[in-house]
Order: sequence, then structure tokens, then C-alpha cells
Amino acid sequence: MFKSILSIVIVLFFTQVTIAQSVNDTLVFDKNASLDFSNKVSVIPSGELVSYYSFDKLVLADLSSLLLGGTTPSEGIEATFDESKSKIAISGTVYTGDHSLLTVKGDFSATDNGIYFIDENNGSKNAKFSLNYYHSFGGVRSYNKPSSDLDVKRGFYKIEKAKQLKIAQLVKDFYYTTTLLEDAGIPVTSIKIKDINAKQCNAQDCSNSKLVTFNKIIKNFNYTLDVAAIDQTSIMSDTAYITSNKLESKNNNNGFNLIIKDNSETRIVEDEKLSNNLNATYDIDAVINRYEETIASLDSISTKLADLEQKNAQPYWNSKRLFYVGASPFYIREQIKSVYTANQSLSFSDQFIDTKGDLFGVEGQLGFFYESKERRYYTKMIFARASVNIARGSNAAAFNKKTYSFPATPIDTLTSGIISTPNLIQGNLNKNGFDYNYAFTTALGVELFWFTTTHFGLFGQVGYNNQNFDVSQGKDMEIYKLRLGTVINLKNKKKNFATLQLFADRSDLSLSPNSTDKDLRFGFKLGLPFNFTQKL
Repeated sequence: MFKSILSIVIVLFFTQVTIAQSVNDTLVFDKNASLDFSNKVSVIPSGELVSYYSFDKLVLADLSSLLLGGTTPSEGIEATFDESKSKIAISGTVYTGDHSLLTVKGDFSATDNGIYFIDENNGSKNAKFSLNYYHSFGGVRSYNKPSSDLDVKRGFYKIEKAKQLKIAQLVKDFYYTTTLLEDAGIPVTSIKIKDINAKQCNAQDCSNSKLVTFNKIIKNFNYTLDVAAIDQTSIMSDTAYITSNKLESKNNNNGFNLIIKDNSETRIVEDEKLSNNLNATYDIDAVINRYEETIASLDSISTKLADLEQKNAQPYWNSKRLFYVGASPFYIREQIKSVYTANQSLSFSDQFIDTKGDLFGVEGQLGFFYESKERRYYTKMIFARASVNIARGSNAAAFNKKTYSFPATPIDTLTSGIISTPNLIQGNLNKNGFDYNYAFTTALGVELFWFTTTHFGLFGQVGYNNQNFDVSQGKDMEIYKLRLGTVINLKNKKKNFATLQLFADRSDLSLSPNSTDKDLRFGFKLGLPFNFTQKL
């Protein structure tokens, strides 16, 4: 079975019947963004379905969805408290990059004096904290060649046309609102358009700085805006713009009449009647708001164009895959209640104390994820992960609960008889006879989830754990674990609402599944160690 699964993974990795995002096809067109809304020619800058900028955003969304369950990671830390203010939970994303995420997660219990770390006496009773760094690589999405698939070719047109319209509309908004405000005496940066290609003029001096920055940004999407070729007069002659953008004057004291003369001179005249269809009355406050919105949109044009690309490209993806690496330093505060420690100088009940310990280490992992819109080679989805853990561990798992009894207390009855009632204490005792101690711990794990359909799959998990104690501090352990089973996505009428794992489990392969060890268990579990909420 393992060999068949491995061969499928290899075939899926090396076989490519459709083109990937990183491979150009034969569609190469003009790279200039047209401001002509009536242009019927598709201007496609390359054979890539989305720009590299958008593709990086898609891979980051895939990584976030896979590991965190959300597709739009935002930086910020969130803290929540319980009603008693004694327990604090924090989580959030500290940093997002082009291919990486840095997240934090923790649960703490606070004392009256606050939260302490690495403090045997005053430390918190329980705490978990981890800093998690993930970096993706090898991200690929495939789609059919536009030269052989008319649907995809039409998709290219829709994507590029949507971006061009967005660019053209923002430029028009910028020119129109800037001109209106400038002529009305409202403080704005003046538009001084000259030939930016002229030798005596550089782009920074000859154009509004916003447009220069805007032009640099859209080059990430393979576009170039020819500022010198923009016809400001034709833009301002569109008197329907004011009505269509709801900028009409609603207050006589706040209205201005815009008159564009035949000689293209633009001026503002108050309380003058409209004389022809080039005139329009507008609300100055509405224009200011539109201008400020436009400036903000110019600054965020990368995000807006990427959103357009991703939305329009969504139907044409056939499959996606990515690799990632992760590193997670962590800290754990653990507590074992009522540990019996023999001390003849104390009363028996005082020999039970709560023991606290501080554990810390780092976990590294390497993961792979693949998903296909259509089933290929009996495969709908694969998730595989290998992990290694190096940490300061403990022998807490060796402690078991036990009921202790100690000398009884005499009690007088109503009939003056005397009876004895034994005192009982629920405590914890190390089955190997050792006190609570630390150990150097290493752990390795490999897991594979293979979905043959959207609703059914198989999985396997193998683990290795090794603990080494100092002499007379504890019993060294070496354990091999195994779990095999099936995965079922349970459905209601609308959507999947739970994932059920049915498994056979071996906690230690050195033990016998039969005889006295009986180390063979069957069970079920809800959930998965990864998320696949963002589907193709």
C-alpha cells in the first residue's frame, strides 16, 4: 500500500499535462494599458493567468488556509480572558511576507501577582506558548493552455479587461476630481502634464507624484501608463461623470457650475446658468470625498488588481500544490497536583505537594499539499508532513493517580461509642518510583493523508519518541507509535460539517498487541491536523 501511495505522489509531482503559473504560453500582447473604454481588443501582457504579485498572494492564502484555517491573514495579536481574569489566551499573526507567516499562540493562567515564567515557586500553574514561522516554496497552480482551450482564452480576456477598466477608472477619477478641486481653490497637488520622455524633463518633475508612484506599481502587473498621452480635455468633457458618480449639488450654497469652453479652458463660476451639455453642477464636499477615496485607491492599486485577478481566475485553476517548512519554538508550563514526596518531618497530608515544571524546545516540520479539481490517478487531495521535535521534556506521563489513606480520626457517636474514619488523599505517584524530573527529549513523526474523493480518504501516522534522563533521575524511554485509518467527511444537506477519523492505534510497537500488553486499540477522532477550507 505504501509503495502505491508513494508512486502516486511521485507521478503527481513530476507529471504536468497542463501549464503551470510559472510557465508562459504563446499569448504575448501589448503591455500598455488603454484608457479607451470602448477598446474591443484584448490586451494581454503575458501567458500567465495572474501576475506574479497575485500568484504570491494566492500561495500565501493557500498556506494560511492550510495551517491556520483562514485565507486572509492580518497582522495583530488578539487576547481573550475568562470571567475570572485568571486565564488568558492570545493568538494572532505577527508578520506576513511574500511567502511566509509568523504567528503566535498561547494559553496562560495568572496568579495574583501576574504571570511568571521559569519560576519554580511563583510561576503560573499552566501555560502554553509557541512562536510559529512557516515559509512556502514550490507553489504551483495549473490551468489549461489558452491556445487550446477557448474557455481559458476567454478568461484571459475577462481578467485583463477588468484590470484595464480599474486602472482607467482610477486615472479618470484622479484627473476629474483633481481638476475640479484645483479650479475651486481647494488645496490639491496640481497636475502638470508634460512629455515625460523629453530630455529636459524627468518623470518626477513632469507629473504628479501620485501618478509616478502609481505607474511604478502597475508595472508589477506588466502595464505601463503613458502619462503624457492622457487627454485631460476629453476626460473633463464627460459631463455624465458627475451624475453617474453621484456628485451632483444638493445644496445651493455648496454648488458650483463647471463650464468647459471650446478652447478647453476650464473655470468655475458661481450661480451661473448652464448653457450647454458640457456644463455640470457638483457638490464640492462630495468631490473632496471622491478625491480622497481615489488617492487611497491609487496607493492600494496592487491589492485591488490582485483581487480582480484572483476573482476572475478562480474558475480556471485545475490543481494546486505547495511545499512549506516550519519552525516553532515553544514553552510549556505543566503542573502535577498532589505528588507524594516522603518527608518524615511533615505530617502525612503535608507530604502531598503540587509540582510545577518548565518545558521548552523547538519543533521543525516539512509539509506538502496537493489538491486537484478533478480526480487524477485516484487522487483528489494529499497532505504529507514530517516533523522533528527537540526539547526539554519530563517524566510527567509516568505519574498515575492513587488514593492514599493515613491514620484514622476518632469520632464520638450519639451513643458515646467511638468509631474510626480513615483519612483519604487523592495523589499522584510515579510508577517507576522516581520524583518529578526533566529529560532530554527527541521526537520524529511522519503522517500522510490521501483523499481518493472529496469525502473519503486513508491516512497513516508513524512516530518515534526518545527520552534520556540523568543517572537516577528517571527511566529512559524509546517508543515507536503507529496509527492507521480512514477519513470521512460527514455531510449535511448544505456542506461538510465534520471530519471523522476511524483508526487502529498502537501506542508502543515494542509491546504485544495481544497477551498481557493488549497494545491494539480502535477508536475515532474528529478533525484533521490541517485545513482545506479554500478549495479550487
